[in-house]
Amino acid sequence: MPSNAHMQLLDRILQSINTGRMHGSGGPRGHFDAPSDAQAHAHAQTQTQTPTQTPPQPEGCFCEPPPGLHPSERKPKTRLQFHIPMFVWNWPVLRAVPRLLTHMLGPFVLPFMSAGVVVWARRLTKRLIGDAPATAANVVHEAYVPSSASGSFLGLVALAGACVAMAMLIFRDEVMWRSFGRGTNHVQPGFYYSNTPRNNRIAAGVDEHYNPTWWLFTGTHATLYPFLTYTIEEVRYKRMWVWNPVDGEKVGLDIAFPSDKGFQPDRPVLLVLHGLNGGSKELYCMDLVKRACAQGYTCVVMIARGLMQTPLTSANLFNGTRTSDLRATIVALKDVLPSDTKMVGCGFSMGAIILNNYLTRCGDDAGLEAAVSLSGGFDSVKNSLYDASRKVWQPFLVYALKKNFITENLDHPGFQEIDLHRAHRARDVIEFDTALSAPLAGFPTLEDYYREMSGNYDDRMDQIRIPLLALHAVDDPIVDVDSIPLAHTATNANLFFLVTMNGGHVGWPTGVRPNQSQFGFMSNVVLSFCHSALTCAHG
Repeated sequence: MPSNAHMQLLDRILQSINTGRMHGSGGPRGHFDAPSDAQAHAHAQTQTQTPTQTPPQPEGCFCEPPPGLHPSERKPKTRLQFHIPMFVWNWPVLRAVPRLLTHMLGPFVLPFMSAGVVVWARRLTKRLIGDAPATAANVVHEAYVPSSASGSFLGLVALAGACVAMAMLIFRDEVMWRSFGRGTNHVQPGFYYSNTPRNNRIAAGVDEHYNPTWWLFTGTHATLYPFLTYTIEEVRYKRMWVWNPVDGEKVGLDIAFPSDKGFQPDRPVLLVLHGLNGGSKELYCMDLVKRACAQGYTCVVMIARGLMQTPLTSANLFNGTRTSDLRATIVALKDVLPSDTKMVGCGFSMGAIILNNYLTRCGDDAGLEAAVSLSGGFDSVKNSLYDASRKVWQPFLVYALKKNFITENLDHPGFQEIDLHRAHRARDVIEFDTALSAPLAGFPTLEDYYREMSGNYDDRMDQIRIPLLALHAVDDPIVDVDSIPLAHTATNANLFFLVTMNGGHVGWPTGVRPNQSQFGFMSNVVLSFCHSALTCAHG
């Protein structure tokens, strides 16, 4: 049965919804021009509060669900862009599949193929020349004498050629070299932070020791294996909505309470930001939420715009520079939570990038007590030069982006004047951002867009005012480990960087049987760091 604290929280959320109605946040919104959102937080902070008949406009509040388009208002998907042949979308993926399969299976298959070449060559040599000297000239000469052996010889040549080609692809794999400590990266494994008494106490409480799965050789394996094999019991969420006053959009929140008694005010609230194309049903999210709820946390997963059946009321799509959704969510939560309830944050991949960017911009007004960034870079400009990501992984990511943010919104009125040809033809995330994300966010160039997305520009890293732990793997195949600004630990005592040699991207499988612990290493790092930071801050 829900506790009194749980019922009081729901009452405060209802009051927040009623407050939102006073500002029009509960009803339909019209089309809004997409803000650059690099200035979103500044916009909310600098709004002048002129005397009116209603209270000052909040920076964010809970609201009613957004209205979806009525079926009669939906236009048939007959636009030219939708009828582009599917191979235009699939071709970048089809090109990337052989490379990905080579990186995945090559280390396992190549030894057997090489052994097969040796055995085949020895048997063929004995068959062709018998007791004659086994010189290359004799083998080649006898192989082309009309006989059944000639086909066998050509097959041997083909197999040997395949071995050579596979070996070349494997040994050109930067991720593989990084997995064995032989890559070109500059950032090395370690736990980096400023050596102060407080930081030493915080670091002592972090579960930092990672035991990698030895038979998952590279970061590619460590990244894919969890998503292909893990199974996690589905978490039951309660969907709520927050109004963003910057552009009038409504942000979906999936909330999980710790037990049948519901919200526990003496335990922290964990705000989670999922990765690109993800949501609250992602395996890594549910693993963290289940472990956090078991410790009494109330977990709130903020859903990126347009994902998980969150309708858009404008053409203001998700973009990596927008921090106003996160700001509105934090303000709305702080408004309904008891004053002594602490709130911490965690971001995965793109969610981590947004969390990092938010913390560098809000300074003392973050609204969080501590935060953890998992596989999220601080320098998107540098990461755009990471070939391992662009050639192998981004074709798969951009395919999902097209489906989630173009196909699903073709019939939206706000998209009718947007030329989507170039975005449809994008071969990777960089081309997609150039064609769609950057222009929609109001940036003239891709570099401008990526600079605003990066926390490590204009000395913004020194503006972080809460303990922030960034967890990253050297062999991450999607985000370059060199985008981590380790040097800032000397100028900002709130920064902690935990770098492991192995782990991949949002992976970190552990032990010989990784399916038993699943995402346990990541989740334990998040919870142990947050607990340690809160303990050191509030004794």
